[in-house]
Amino acid sequence: MMRKTVIGTITLFVVLTFVGGLAVHMMNERILSSNLKGLTEKWVGNFLHTRVHIKDIRVGFFHHVSLRGVEVSPSSGESPLFLNIQRVVIRFDWPSFLERNFRIPKTIFLESPKISFESFRTPGTLFETGLLESKKGISTHFEFEGGEIHLPWFQPDQELLLTSIRGRSVPKGGSVFNVQFEADLGGVAHGEITARGSIDAGNKKTNLVLNVHEVEFSTDSHIPITNLSGTVEISSNGISLHDLRFLFRGVPYQASGTIEHVFSGAPKFEISIQPEANNFPIGINLKADLKTETTSGMLDLFGEPYEFSGILTKTDRGFILSQAEVNHLYQCSGLFNMAKGEYRLELKNEKEQALFDLSLNGLSARLVAELDHLNLLGHDVVTFATLDTTPNGGMRAPGSPIFDLNIETDYFVLEHEVLRDFHARAHLSPKGLQDILARWGNVSELRGTLSFEKGFPLDLVLRVGPLPLAELNFFKSYAASKVLVGTLEGKLDVRGPLTEPELSGMFSIESGKIGKFEYDRSTIQFSGRFPYLLLSDSKVWRGKHRFDLKGGLDFNLRNVFKGIQIVNTERIVIWNGLELSRELDEVALASESGLDTDASAGENYLGLRGSGGSLGRARVGYQLNTKTSVQLTAEENQGNQEYVTVGSTVQF
Repeated sequence: MMRKTVIGTITLFVVLTFVGGLAVHMMNERILSSNLKGLTEKWVGNFLHTRVHIKDIRVGFFHHVSLRGVEVSPSSGESPLFLNIQRVVIRFDWPSFLERNFRIPKTIFLESPKISFESFRTPGTLFETGLLESKKGISTHFEFEGGEIHLPWFQPDQELLLTSIRGRSVPKGGSVFNVQFEADLGGVAHGEITARGSIDAGNKKTNLVLNVHEVEFSTDSHIPITNLSGTVEISSNGISLHDLRFLFRGVPYQASGTIEHVFSGAPKFEISIQPEANNFPIGINLKADLKTETTSGMLDLFGEPYEFSGILTKTDRGFILSQAEVNHLYQCSGLFNMAKGEYRLELKNEKEQALFDLSLNGLSARLVAELDHLNLLGHDVVTFATLDTTPNGGMRAPGSPIFDLNIETDYFVLEHEVLRDFHARAHLSPKGLQDILARWGNVSELRGTLSFEKGFPLDLVLRVGPLPLAELNFFKSYAASKVLVGTLEGKLDVRGPLTEPELSGMFSIESGKIGKFEYDRSTIQFSGRFPYLLLSDSKVWRGKHRFDLKGGLDFNLRNVFKGIQIVNTERIVIWNGLELSRELDEVALASESGLDTDASAGENYLGLRGSGGSLGRARVGYQLNTKTSVQLTAEENQGNQEYVTVGSTVQF
């Protein structure tokens, strides 16, 4: 009995298969003989907004029509919406299929469709959905697999691709579709995106939310961004960026903003790109309207805001910035060649000028800066310098170095101080600048770190010398008056926030002279915060005698040594820094009036010196013993302020 059942089942299957195959053959013959191929080409061409040619058409057993090799043949001058479609499968419900009513399919399946950027200029241009609409609205479902979307890039030979697109579009009502899909990125970027939303083809409205996952741009894209994740919302009004997070050359950043009129050729955008958790000292807020060719914004550089506004013109290669102002102080112009990765920016006013040339080569960059008395972070800088950044191959753990920096200069003048043969190197990481090593000539060296934490704390050690004091610009006025002589050597520790670090130094001066006091050697130790540094355990030697240095250095004063005293073992002041004030005043007056500053008066006298009586001095001395005397000096300074000083002198 069972054997008969099995034989009957097999026989029935064979018969049904034969009948089905015969039916399909008859339907193919009948349908194809009715010029279905020509009608389908015309319908699909209208549906895709272009002319098409179908290589092969087959009617399937399960109420569908399969179109293979759909070739797009646009007329001259047109931009094709579809570049190619490997296969289109159109499914109908049974009543429509049997009645040969092929106007409104139940499902349209697209295999490996390649779509151009032009398709997305306005919603509804991709498909002519009016061909699918009935009195009940649109009921056709769309499915797609293995698709590609080609988007243009800055370089003419490059593009951004969405590949392996797989998803579906389901009618929601009227001409509205709910859409969801996944895709991989190719071309100049790699990563994944997922999307959900709706498209109103009839009213040409779009609302899509794209989630971006771990996107990384190639080195040829000239965009050093990796680990890009976040949300991008696409609507009929434009594109919105929500909480995009990424690594810019290994440094964590976040971005937000809007882009309007994306497909118009003259978009308007407002973008904010800021370091995450304020752990990097560069951020920017940028506004631009390419229709009106205007731009404005603010650059935050090491806590200093730089506001700018000007004219921004789009070219085939990038952008041109002209008639711009920075902080209402500098005139600014720029040329940004996105295709070649070359950027030039020029700043200038009546007293300052700067030219920056930045070129990118993959992840490496070279910045050439020519600064002429530019106020950089509060310091006057004159230099011609080249900064090279190259990827650090040793990057492993988070926070480890990501780039090696190298600076070479033809000349470098900081605060009017010439740093001879200045060059430096460091490692850049998200934490800051590490392993800083800067040298100028063979007499100065700076080592340490600069952190990007709040306040930009420093940990630096500066070693100086042996160096004649006269070569330091800061002491040139003292050297000119011949009241400061010697050879300096020692080190300075700098720790704490960039704006107000704690200083501690230990220096020695050989064969020195300060005022009229000459000595063989001195050791100077100090600590504090600029501008006042307190001396501690500082000594002066002259022959066999040792003296103490007391007081502090006050850099708020023209005579920074005014608060310094040299005291002997009997605690008698044998030299007072106040004496230098007179000497410096005389040098200043001489430079203004042309007087000879080498003239001197006797030790015991009563008299006046100066220009037109504007500067006077009277001195009286009393000899205590063979080596020690007491002096009383009455003076009038340039501010017409009178004062009296008392001090002792010791002869050797």
